[in-house]
Amino acid sequence: MLARLSIFHGSFDLKAAVAVAGATPTVLAALIDKSLLRREGQERFTSHELLRQYAFAKVEEQPEARVQGLMRHARYYATQVEAVTGEAGMTPDLIRLVKTEIDNVRLAWETAVERADHAVLGALVIGVAADAHVGNSTREARPMFERAAASLRTVVYPISDSAPDQQLVLGKVLTWYASFLSNRDRGVVEEACRIADEGLRLLKPFDAPGERGKAFLFRGHAWLALNQMEKAIEDCEAAADIFGQIGGAF
Repeated sequence: MLARLSIFHGSFDLKAAVAVAGATPTVLAALIDKSLLRREGQERFTSHELLRQYAFAKVEEQPEARVQGLMRHARYYATQVEAVTGEAGMTPDLIRLVKTEIDNVRLAWETAVERADHAVLGALVIGVAADAHVGNSTREARPMFERAAASLRTVVYPISDSAPDQQLVLGKVLTWYASFLSNRDRGVVEEACRIADEGLRLLKPFDAPGERGKAFLFRGHAWLALNQMEKAIEDCEAAADIFGQIGGAF
C-alpha cells in the first residue's frame, strides 16, 4: 500500500487515497502507527520524501503497474479540477483546489503530456493556468505548456477529421499558454501573438466561444504590449463581443 501511495506528490486526502491507491481509513491508520505515514492537519496525509522516493522506486520496477497508477492519479485530479470549473472558469473553488493540490495537479499534467492524453490535459489546463496566474508561477508553467503543445501537435498535425478532440484541446492549451506570455519581454510577447494565432485557427471549427474569446483577449493584450493599438482594439472588441453573447463568463 505504501508503494501505491507513493504515486502522490506532496500531501493527499482520504478521498484521493481511496480512488487512486485503493486505501481505506484502517490501512492509513496502520501506516501512521508504523510511522510510515503522518497526518498533515486534520484531513490530509503525507510521508517523508525519502521514504516516498524509496517506495516509488519499487513501483518503477513494475512498468505496467507504474503506468496504471499514474493514469489513475492523473484522471482523478482531472475530475477534481473539472468538478470545480464548469462553465464559470477560474472559480474560487478552483483556486483553493489548485493551491492545495498543485503538486499533484502538476504531476497529473506531466503524466498526461507523456501519454498525449488530451482528455486529461483538457480538464487540467485551466487548473495549471490558474496556478500560473494566481500562484505567480509562470516561469514553471511555460515549459509545462511547451511540452503539452509539442505532445498534442504530434497527434493533431497534419490537421484532419481523425483527431477533432485533440485539436480542440490543443487550441485550449495554446490559448492559455499565450495568456501568461503576453506581459513579458518583446520577443516573448511576439511569440504569444503567434501562439494565440495558432490557437484561434485550431478553435475556429468548434463551438467553443469562451475559448475563442479568451484567445482574442490574450492576443489583444499582446498587441497592446507591442504598441499595436489598432490590432489590440480589434481583438479586445472581438473578445468583448463574444463574452457579451455568452453572458460574460470567463
